[in-house]
Amino acid sequence: MGFIKALPPPYVDSFNKFFEDYTLKEFMDFMIKGAVSDGLIQVTEPIDKDSYYLVALFFKDHPSNFDLHWYRKDDDGTWSHKNGWQPVSNLDAKGHVIKDVSKAPDPDFPIFGSYFLVPRQGIVLTKKFPAPSSK
Repeated sequence: MGFIKALPPPYVDSFNKFFEDYTLKEFMDFMIKGAVSDGLIQVTEPIDKDSYYLVALFFKDHPSNFDLHWYRKDDDGTWSHKNGWQPVSNLDAKGHVIKDVSKAPDPDFPIFGSYFLVPRQGIVLTKKFPAPSSK
């Protein structure tokens, strides 16, 4: 049995459809509020705290095709991230180990959103999208 090559079917992008009347700033604010609503703790500086992972949120610079990208600070002090189906990596777009996430954003996600602390035991999501109230 061989592999079947999947062709992109016509579909409705419900994620971007939901945000079609939002500005990029409104989308960013919505996602940051959603992260806080999910139990992440927003912090203004990249601080380490016992029993938490430090994460950083970045956004795509596109006025109508919204997307976001997360980085996590690992125990060895480097930052890792995951692009789609690719494996987790601690390398930036140039192939260098990410030591300072503020200096190594993905070129597709150049806009910094915020830092957050995530409990190491995880979070339990109880709300479904959209979590924060819409516009």
